[in-house]
Amino acid sequence: MGCMARLAIALTCLAAGGISRLEDRAALMDLMTDYARAVDAKDWRAYLAVFEEEAWVNYEPSGGVSGKVEEVQIWMAKVFTFMGPAQHLLGNFEFYWDEANEDLCIVRCLFHNPVRIWWFPLAQPFFSCGGWYVNRMERKNGLWKIAELNQEMAYNGVFLAVVWWIGVFGCLGLLASRRFWKNTRAKAD
Repeated sequence: MGCMARLAIALTCLAAGGISRLEDRAALMDLMTDYARAVDAKDWRAYLAVFEEEAWVNYEPSGGVSGKVEEVQIWMAKVFTFMGPAQHLLGNFEFYWDEANEDLCIVRCLFHNPVRIWWFPLAQPFFSCGGWYVNRMERKNGLWKIAELNQEMAYNGVFLAVVWWIGVFGCLGLLASRRFWKNTRAKAD
């Protein structure tokens, strides 16, 4: 984003809500950064800290689960034991302020997430997925938290990666079984 675009955003925020709107934007971006850092580090205590107690999390669009944040966190901890280092890239933040309540905001931001499988030594990352987080954020006692996390997927390469590797291992298995049967027949003759 260029200097003029940043200046235009700052002036728009000042006109719409003063300096507090700029502070809210920074706090919401920091909250999403904290979310991404917690997931990437597999720090489930920090993950829970960015959400409200009764938050709803929906990872179904990317092949995951949806439910209350504590339930989803348990699932995440299990699934992420198979994954190696993770890295979220967040960007293109959009803010939709609730006109009736200044403590509510919808934040939409792009994500790109390359995923490694630690026990799979060949292609790394194993797959990538990306899209947008569309989150309902609420401020209580001066602190912003995620009240609802949703995904809109743009791409998810897990299916193609799995099909490709099944094909590779299937071909290797087919070659090995042909060689085995050929050697077995040769010994029998």
